[in-house]
Amino acid sequence: MINKIKLEELGFTHKNLLFAIKNVLPATIGLAILILLHYLLKGTRIDNSLHWYFYLFLIFVSAPTQEFLYRSYLFHLLSRVGFSQYFLVISAILYSFVHAIYWDLLTLLFTLSIGFIWGYHYQHFKNIYSVIFSHSLLGVVAIATGLL
Repeated sequence: MINKIKLEELGFTHKNLLFAIKNVLPATIGLAILILLHYLLKGTRIDNSLHWYFYLFLIFVSAPTQEFLYRSYLFHLLSRVGFSQYFLVISAILYSFVHAIYWDLLTLLFTLSIGFIWGYHYQHFKNIYSVIFSHSLLGVVAIATGLL
């Protein structure tokens, strides 16, 4: 429990996990292919010579933390105060805004778009693990190719 909130209410559940992953997989694979095409056509935009432990940090700390904050907990808070209908827009904008540190319009547009996709997915399936999986996979591809 977190603040008397059951973890299942925050999407920490294995219920419908495989179905949720199967649902988010086409968007994840499609966006990964777009990232790879961008890399093949334009090359690396950002130095991607990171150590292997950064990828572990992304998979086990960064992606789960971001998804908890921008999907799970935010959805719970907005639902609690009666503003869940604004969740998709607020979630996507906040998620994209965090990536403003890159000072890059393409990154902001990409993160805004994927923020809408992950927000919709979370809102529909209430399963944070599937969104963390997608975020981790796309994050690894985006960083390895130098998009982020």
